[in-house]
Amino acid sequence: MLRRELAVALGSPAAWLAAAVAGLIVGHSFVLALDLYTAASRSVVEGALMAREFDPLLGVARPTFGGADFCLTLLGPAVAARVLAVEKERRTLHARLLAVASPLRVLLAKTAAATVALALLLVPVLFTMLLWTCSGGQLGIAELMTLLAGGLLHALLLASLATAAAAWTRGAAQATTLALALSLSAWILDAGSDFAALAWLGPLTQLSWTSRLAPFEQALLLPSGVAWLLCAAAGAAAMAYLGLRSDWSAARRGAMATLVVTATVLGLRASDALRGGWDLSDAQRASFPAPLLAVLRALPGPIELDIFLDRDDSRRPPLERDVLQRLRLARSDVAIRFPIDAAADPATAVHDADYGKLEIRVAGAQVQTWSTSRKEIVELIFQAAGERLGAWEYSSYPGYPCVVEGAERRTLALLAYLVLPLGCVAAGLFTLRRSKRITK
Repeated sequence: MLRRELAVALGSPAAWLAAAVAGLIVGHSFVLALDLYTAASRSVVEGALMAREFDPLLGVARPTFGGADFCLTLLGPAVAARVLAVEKERRTLHARLLAVASPLRVLLAKTAAATVALALLLVPVLFTMLLWTCSGGQLGIAELMTLLAGGLLHALLLASLATAAAAWTRGAAQATTLALALSLSAWILDAGSDFAALAWLGPLTQLSWTSRLAPFEQALLLPSGVAWLLCAAAGAAAMAYLGLRSDWSAARRGAMATLVVTATVLGLRASDALRGGWDLSDAQRASFPAPLLAVLRALPGPIELDIFLDRDDSRRPPLERDVLQRLRLARSDVAIRFPIDAAADPATAVHDADYGKLEIRVAGAQVQTWSTSRKEIVELIFQAAGERLGAWEYSSYPGYPCVVEGAERRTLALLAYLVLPLGCVAAGLFTLRRSKRITK
């Protein structure tokens, strides 16, 4: 049965057209990242100190992957929704459900096929990263695998949402529109966490998956993010199953849908409660130095931080990306709160005398500071614990500047702009011929 569903998913010109567009966009992103990386590398090839700042994951792989992620969000819904919606338009879905006698099996097969179709949009990333390594660039296997794992989880979630949209609508146009709206909703919800003026969206920002996908782009594997994305995909799949059960009464489907939504929300909140994670990047930029990390993990807990900064404060984003992220990776019992976010009137709280203060509590002892310096915050954590600060020496990361120019650069541009998208078109034409035989 899966073979037939794959033929439906991959037997659509839309799937391969999306793959070709993704190939062109990813190839363009790769060439731009390569040119910027080369321009910066020319000035530091002879300087070992500056060379340490050249991280291929952040300088090349992440911008290149951004093109694929963009295509997943905008093109993925149309590709994934078609797998189920086309059966409704052909009026063959009911016969298919009767023949298989298991709506769950049909749903799982179609979701798997839709996920495979979306995974095609990630293939150009592998191709461009192969070009990067062949041109002398460095990229760790663990880094690349973590990056792609985030892309696959995104594809699974979008495939589940698109299948649910198709199950509850009557045709491909309606299914695609609803799936695209669900896909873009994460961008809209993110605005609520970035601007205090949209604070009324605050309770809904927890439903955005972009913040759960972002750590994968830094080669961070967080159990909370993985569990959240899997739980969201499972909830969407459950809603798709209810959409297929047209034999149930409206009241029963409504009651079950309420139960599924409630269980999914509880599961998402439980996933967010998971702590810890792994920094799989070669540079280990999201981690404390190993000697300091060992001492920090040995401190008595719990560690709590109350940070009186609002969403619009320019100090907050770098603070969250730097020391707070390192603390979350180092200690699973770290509790970080932003009291102003929960205030009834955040605008009034901004003018409070305590605004900008950081309260740090370790095992009941409390200290405070108005500094957002990484080292000062860590020093105060040790001070509150009554312990001596561990060694603050980072392991030597050599950095990997790489200059690609001349004929080599022209060859890479030709492969990225021409061979990659045309390769997707050629693969599509070959697959379309084979799929017609299977679906007959």
